[in-house]
Amino acid sequence: MLLLLCIVLFALQFKPVQTFIAKKAADYLSKELKTTVSLSGIYIKPFKSVVIEDLVVLDLQKDTILNTPKFLVDLNKLSIKQRIVDINTVQINNGSFFLKSYKDGSTNIDFVIDYFDSGPPTVKKKKKPYIISFNRVILNNLSFKYKNLKYNDKIKGVNFDDVSLTNLNGILEDLNTTDHILQANIKNLTFREKSGFYLKNLSAFTTVDTNQIELKKLLLVTNQSRLTDYYQMRFNKFDDFNDYINKVRMKAHFKNSHLDSKDVAYFAPELDQMNLNIDVDGQITGLVNSLKATKLSVKAGQATYIKGDFILKGLPYLKETFMDMKIDMAGTNKKDLDQLLSNTTGKKIKLIPSIVSKFGTVNFNGTFTGFQNDFIAYGEFKTKLGRVVSDVNMKIDKAGIPSYSGSVKTYDFNLGDLLDENSLGRVTSSVNIKGYGTEIDKLKEDIDGDIEYI
Repeated sequence: MLLLLCIVLFALQFKPVQTFIAKKAADYLSKELKTTVSLSGIYIKPFKSVVIEDLVVLDLQKDTILNTPKFLVDLNKLSIKQRIVDINTVQINNGSFFLKSYKDGSTNIDFVIDYFDSGPPTVKKKKKPYIISFNRVILNNLSFKYKNLKYNDKIKGVNFDDVSLTNLNGILEDLNTTDHILQANIKNLTFREKSGFYLKNLSAFTTVDTNQIELKKLLLVTNQSRLTDYYQMRFNKFDDFNDYINKVRMKAHFKNSHLDSKDVAYFAPELDQMNLNIDVDGQITGLVNSLKATKLSVKAGQATYIKGDFILKGLPYLKETFMDMKIDMAGTNKKDLDQLLSNTTGKKIKLIPSIVSKFGTVNFNGTFTGFQNDFIAYGEFKTKLGRVVSDVNMKIDKAGIPSYSGSVKTYDFNLGDLLDENSLGRVTSSVNIKGYGTEIDKLKEDIDGDIEYI
């Protein structure tokens, strides 16, 4: 008897014997699961590792769930009695995985999960569920598809009900699927989505739950953008991502980050006409259509920058966006403003009056409240012509002509250069002003106040 046992143990060291037994086990699982589980070969290092070749698993509708030419499992502990599977490494090479969600909310892998949770369906007595843990998962050139059969909408950009990823590579370490849907330290995750979105690198300590996704120590690199360091998205259900602007609440802390609207448009198609690149540092919270920014620094164009605390309501529709901004410092010029407005609206329009170019690069600190064509600006402007302190309400009509009213103080301001009038020089004044237009031949103004010198 002992000799027979020794012969069996010796035979089990050879791959053909292991493969024969594994195929029998696959046939058994196929019958138990009422589907197809197949493989072409297997090599087992007892109590340490398993390498499965050409593994195929079908769902109950005979569609492929998993298909991989090489599936490696490196074990820390395997105990059938204690129902513990402690896995050190899972490596999947050149495989494909297809997850389906049916109209009733179930998925095509529920039958597998149910089987291992409660034992074979033929066993009436409920068994203790297996405790399965993973230390590391290595993904090497995989493809992944997810289809929610409840919906069949055609959506521009990434459709979270119909996802298709290729060239999926990455490492997931310290996995926790007990307390969360997924928690893992993700390293160098990369893929291409069928919409065209290209993730070049995602590295972060990631937590995925039914109502939030949190990324700590974030590095996210796409074809056009680079984001660090913290990002959280809260939602009621995953379907909310199909209406990201109105339903996904964000909390972000950006450091030395660069954002391109082309990448954002994959998730917010309303921005697909926008062509805006910004460098950003600071904190952002809220929905896209109701954002709050704290100590935010944004740079765009060649000479445009702004730093301060902002509340923006109405994005991505700039004309309808209400802005309440406390600006520590900001700067721009007419050329930059024209280009930024054109890139933001997707239209080649020039809302900025030509006279603004005479101010050169304008630096500002103060407050800005209102819409892009109807606002109150209170603060100090430093310009090429001189210094101006204003508390002015400005309205810009459909023809791009402004009307304005309020108080203005000038300090050593070159009025002659502004008006192309050689007989005028610099002026220091404190006046109340009400006017319409910017061109000299169409200018209408009422001015009342004190002029210190001119």
